[in-house]
Amino acid sequence: MTFNWTPSWTGKSADLWIEGTFTYGAIVIFCNITILYGSYSHTLGSIFVIFASIGSFFGIFYLFSSIGLSALDGLFKEILAYPTLGLNLFFFFTFTFPVDRFLFFLTEQKRYQELREEKRIKAIEKKKFTKGLDPSKLAPINRCKDK
Repeated sequence: MTFNWTPSWTGKSADLWIEGTFTYGAIVIFCNITILYGSYSHTLGSIFVIFASIGSFFGIFYLFSSIGLSALDGLFKEILAYPTLGLNLFFFFTFTFPVDRFLFFLTEQKRYQELREEKRIKAIEKKKFTKGLDPSKLAPINRCKDK
């Protein structure tokens, strides 16, 4: 993905800093949304932490862009001028779930086969352990119960 094909409202083309920062922001969004979708129990606090993690990246990016000491000087305002930004952010937030479900679907059969193989191996090991044991010589099962 590049911003060079869609100049900003000011007519400028993007440079490596804009594209790199945007890509890093996209990775932050993908990772946090994947954690959100992949975890099945959430509290209000955990959802807040996930979105705070995403927001902190853009907040720190804005801070460094506005203080004028780094190579990111003025980059936040410049990146907002690109029309592809909104569409891409929408894409990153919404497309993560279908991609995650598709990858889960692709690996589901393999996970099922591995689980079945693991159960088969445990059953074989259990048979090996109990094979040749005389049940009359084993301790009674109910010996620990209160009478």
